[in-house]
Amino acid sequence: MDRVSDEVEERPPWDSGGPAVLATLERMAQRGIDPELVSEIVTSVSRITAEALAGASGRAGVIGVMRSVVGLAGQVVRGARDDAERRRLPVAQTACSAGCAHCCALHVSVSPPEAIVLAAFLRDTLGAHELTSLIARVESLAARVVTMDHDARIAAKLDCALLVEGRCIAYPVRPLACAAANSLDAAACARGDEIPIEPLQLCAIRATQIGLAVASAARALDFERYELTNALAVTLRTPDAADRWLAGERLFRKTPGDPALGDATHAFVARDPHLVRVSVLR
Repeated sequence: MDRVSDEVEERPPWDSGGPAVLATLERMAQRGIDPELVSEIVTSVSRITAEALAGASGRAGVIGVMRSVVGLAGQVVRGARDDAERRRLPVAQTACSAGCAHCCALHVSVSPPEAIVLAAFLRDTLGAHELTSLIARVESLAARVVTMDHDARIAAKLDCALLVEGRCIAYPVRPLACAAANSLDAAACARGDEIPIEPLQLCAIRATQIGLAVASAARALDFERYELTNALAVTLRTPDAADRWLAGERLFRKTPGDPALGDATHAFVARDPHLVRVSVLR
């Protein structure tokens, strides 16, 4: 009896979702990210996003959901930085600047709604010739990287298909993973080292990514993350991708470098009885 009691006391107060949730938050803690804050962000983002998804329709609905998700991440970053300044804690300055594209040759994974928003933005902002050229570039790169894991992609040094003359042509709607890659040392990025990411932004974005996945899973939608180029290739050649994703269809295929989110995501869903979810899983 005493041993069981001791085990309960040793569990962190922010863990109420079992081993899969605990393992996810512990991985965050190992990177210097406050697990209690991550847990709070995941809960808030997933509840707000799940409610938004319940009323979403078509590409405009998906765009609206993602605008809300990105806005929530921004609010968390600003709030964390304001709190740090009030407490007179050091706030790290990022080394990223326009034209710096060292991280644009890495493996990047995106969620289905991110890929849908990217394709919508590109269709709306590029001319017919530019779009045709981009689609050919995306398809070609997708075929090259589909069998690559993280290490192989880094070694190949293949620029993202959205990088044109050192700048991202979809920067306003760049993936969450790209928004999180705020480096503290541009020289480290140039050497190909692991990106030393600014912790407050990393915390907000990673937690937001989990919240988006949890909300999608609660609505019985595809919540996994997929290699950016291959996911974009699908959404660029599938005009009704938004409707099909919202209907529960799985349009994308995994590559070796994509994260496996299943157990942890379902555990986060199970721990929160207040999530807006479907009554019968598809």
